[in-house]
Amino acid sequence: MATFSAQIQSLAGSVTETEIDQWMNDGVREIINIFPSDLKEYCYSKQTFTSAAANSEAETMITGQLGSVFAGSVECRKIRPMDKHKASSSTSIEYASATDPVYYIEGNKINILPASLSGIYYVISNPDVDANVDSAIDNFPNESEYLVVLYAAIKVLQNKMNEKSSSLPSDLAVPVMGVISTSLPSYTAPSAFVMPVAPAGVDVSFSDVGTIESFISPVFSAPTLATISSMSLPSAPTAPVMNEKSVTITGTAPTYIAPVLSLEVAPTITSLTISSVLPVPPVLDSTSIDTSGLTNPTFAPPVMNPPDWSDTNNWITTEEDSEMLAARVQEIGGKIQEFTSRMQEVQAKFNKENSILKKDLQVAMQNASTFEQGKLSKYGSELQAYQTSVSSEAQEWQLNYTKEIAIWESKKQSALQAYQSNIQNSLNTFNKEVTEYQTKFQKDTQDAQLKESKEGRDLQKYGQEVQSYQAQVNTEVQKWTNQTFGKEFQEWTQKYKGQLQEYGSNIQKETARVSASVDDYQAKVRKALQTYQAETGYDLGKYGAEVQAATQKYQNDLQQNTTTFNNGLQKYTSEVQKVSADNQNVLGKFVQDLANYGAKIQKHSTDYQWLQSQYAQLKQDYSQGIQLLVGGGQPQQQGER
Repeated sequence: MATFSAQIQSLAGSVTETEIDQWMNDGVREIINIFPSDLKEYCYSKQTFTSAAANSEAETMITGQLGSVFAGSVECRKIRPMDKHKASSSTSIEYASATDPVYYIEGNKINILPASLSGIYYVISNPDVDANVDSAIDNFPNESEYLVVLYAAIKVLQNKMNEKSSSLPSDLAVPVMGVISTSLPSYTAPSAFVMPVAPAGVDVSFSDVGTIESFISPVFSAPTLATISSMSLPSAPTAPVMNEKSVTITGTAPTYIAPVLSLEVAPTITSLTISSVLPVPPVLDSTSIDTSGLTNPTFAPPVMNPPDWSDTNNWITTEEDSEMLAARVQEIGGKIQEFTSRMQEVQAKFNKENSILKKDLQVAMQNASTFEQGKLSKYGSELQAYQTSVSSEAQEWQLNYTKEIAIWESKKQSALQAYQSNIQNSLNTFNKEVTEYQTKFQKDTQDAQLKESKEGRDLQKYGQEVQSYQAQVNTEVQKWTNQTFGKEFQEWTQKYKGQLQEYGSNIQKETARVSASVDDYQAKVRKALQTYQAETGYDLGKYGAEVQAATQKYQNDLQQNTTTFNNGLQKYTSEVQKVSADNQNVLGKFVQDLANYGAKIQKHSTDYQWLQSQYAQLKQDYSQGIQLLVGGGQPQQQGER
């Protein structure tokens, strides 16, 4: 036969050894508590100990479910713990003896009085089932073992359903989008151009030269990224918690308490004692009877030889001669007839002699009667008085005996009538308690079934909520990706890139404008210097070189600042592109995680529905088995359902 572990796992799936052992033992306890009294008899185990004196109790009870208690072979009666000293005192009317032992329970100790007796008690032990090894339960009816398997399987399923809530995948978090860490570069214009101071006495007219155009940095107005709202994901549905307890039975199964028949002790009938003294018979003088002339009769039986029956048998069986057989039979008949005649003669002679003896004896006794008549007359009177006294005492004893028996019979009859009445009252009480218990049990069972029905509806609702949750999450993510994040971010990215390009282009334009202004300024300065030199003949080569150097430096600074700005802008643009690509990858992974999340939720939902269906079926089987137990039936074995 398969072990309990194999049976349970075939119904509910894998489970740890520690859990399955615990639930098997819990199931045994629960079902024993529900057992009617006839099935509980299977569950008691025998315990032995030596009784101790009062206040020296040493035997510890392993459970509180106690059966019969014996001292040797004598059943003990129960007393209250506070009466143990009375039961120990030989002067007390409640003194316990070896033929009338008592027991009491004090705390978790049990003891029998008198002390030093061989105590025996029957108790329902704590179950110790090893599900991986055992296929039967000690001290437990075989026909109820399947209910224990169902109980443990139900607990396994409850545990698996409760574990589902903790093993659900974590809620998806809204992805965190990358941001640009590099600041947008700003263009730094070179220092304003300062004309070198002309040599003393030189009055060059620069009225037509003008000034170098100032570099006007274009303003970059970065587009504002609209606030991208977070995904409004619905809350994941909460898995319903299954009740860890089975049917809670209100009260305990009633036990029929038989009334005690207490009969009056039968009266002690003393032996009949005759106080009267039997008179002494008189001593008769035997010499007063003359027996000298008396002759005792004699009986001398005739002698007869035994008939030869073997010879007769020979003629019958061997010779088969009927004539010889008839002759032999006739011969034997003649001998018997002769013996009979002789016997009659001897008998007649004996009778004659006996008659003569009687006559002579009567004469002798008549002669002696006159002499002994006084003694015999006195003895007769004494004997008559003795007979009268004995009759009186016997009659008085019989009257007393009859009276006591009648009184005892009357009390016994009254006790029997009261006992029969108590039996009926106890039976009525028991039937009433059974009816109340069955009513409570039906209510408890119905409440449990209603609760299970609610749990089933909760489970069904949970499955629907999971499916709705999955659909809502998919819809929200798709909406957020396409409409919120995708649209807003893509629009911002495109606009941002466009404005960056425009900004860079404006910088290039402004640089070119200022460079052209510098070239024009230099040309006009050279022309003014050449004109002044031609008119005055003054050598302005050195001053012209200083002006040329100053303008060249200004132009170099302008070019260098422009190059630095372009490099920064290029770096900034590259980072914008990288962040944008990274965000696309994050969003793609989130979509993939969402698909995996939905698949896991669907798997958990399917598993949970199977557990719930199996749980409901096993719970129904278990409840039906319990109803059969309470109703007096027996649970069905596996395979009979």
